Amino acid sequence: MGLFHNLLDTYSKCEDIVGVVRYDDNGEANEKKTFLPIYHITFKSEFCVILNENGELLDITRDKGQTIIIPSTEDSASRANNIAAHPLCDKLDYVSGEDQKKFDNYLFTLGNWKELASDASKRKLEAVYNYIKNKTILEDIISRDLFKDTEYKDKSKKIIDFKKIKDIGVRFQVQIPGDMCMNVWEDKNLRQSWIDCYNLHYDKFDSNKSSVKGQIFDYINGKKVYKITSKHPKKIITSAANAKLISCNDYSGFTFRGRFENQDEAVIIDYEQSQKIHQALIWLINNYGFNLDTQSLIIWAIDNNPQPLAIPLYDSMTIFNNLPSQETEVDLIERVEADIYANYSKEIKKVLLGYGKVEKIRQQERKICIAIFDVATTGRMGLTFYQELFEGDYLKNIVKWHEETSYY
Repeated sequence: MGLFHNLLDTYSKCEDIVGVVRYDDNGEANEKKTFLPIYHITFKSEFCVILNENGELLDITRDKGQTIIIPSTEDSASRANNIAAHPLCDKLDYVSGEDQKKFDNYLFTLGNWKELASDASKRKLEAVYNYIKNKTILEDIISRDLFKDTEYKDKSKKIIDFKKIKDIGVRFQVQIPGDMCMNVWEDKNLRQSWIDCYNLHYDKFDSNKSSVKGQIFDYINGKKVYKITSKHPKKIITSAANAKLISCNDYSGFTFRGRFENQDEAVIIDYEQSQKIHQALIWLINNYGFNLDTQSLIIWAIDNNPQPLAIPLYDSMTIFNNLPSQETEVDLIERVEADIYANYSKEIKKVLLGYGKVEKIRQQERKICIAIFDVATTGRMGLTFYQELFEGDYLKNIVKWHEETSYY
């Protein structure tokens, strides 16, 4: 089917865990390993503004920085020097009112969302909107002595150095009686509200007006296109955050080379499909990828459980221990032999015989995808290797390598 088709299939089969926060072994939430919903990104914030349902300030706290999941537009997710506000949580540069153009853009985006949102989400959005429009957030932070000494020009006169604080992220809590989720960045109803609003009314949020309303088809899945995107996600590989897998918005370089008049003639991808592809790929790399310098290798199964039973980069003992087995008395003897590093491949072969049983058929039929990516420049990454195998063949190939090539 190809890489993009299989990533779409992976997203579809793993939708139950989309937005579910992953936790590290130490019990701390790790949003970078979370399967992100479409039209959402990760965002680091330090200030938490706590409001009541009317948008009245209850408190503001500051921490060392918390990575959260926030809604974004096509423009805001790829913003650099352009003005494009995130719809809800954003930097002080956008929510403080010090930069009027950014402030107006933030209120415009949030205002459009709250007008389109359902009642359940509208109350929280209106609370944030009513507070931010008063431009008091900087005064409220100063009054609670939450700025560091180095962030003031003159602390005695409460004069801040805005250049030092403008990139600090702000998140919100809205306390509504009976509502069990105060943190807006964790509210599943808000997430779905944004997805629904953006799908139906994206033209109200982005500057890109290349809406074609089903006149042409998507080059990946062959379905009708509702919003052509030229701004595909980056931050796919952490070590090269600016590198994109798909890039088609270069009007001054060698992108078209005289073959086409515009980028849409070269490739047409619907924004929703691009989001699903990239969110699935980022999740796979962050959870199952092997990264070495500029390269990243991922191996996954097209299934609700994407992690295959064995990874070829593991040593023989690790592969053997990861595979399921049913021990008999003979097995116990052979396991002891394995514990003293005797005949690994024989043990793996014995386990593979279990795939002939009825209960193992589903696992045997899982399709395994192997993909290697490499970053060519700071802004470009490419697919350097791709192969699909059934899991039975995949495991047999690993066994053969460990049997004939690896050291005992």
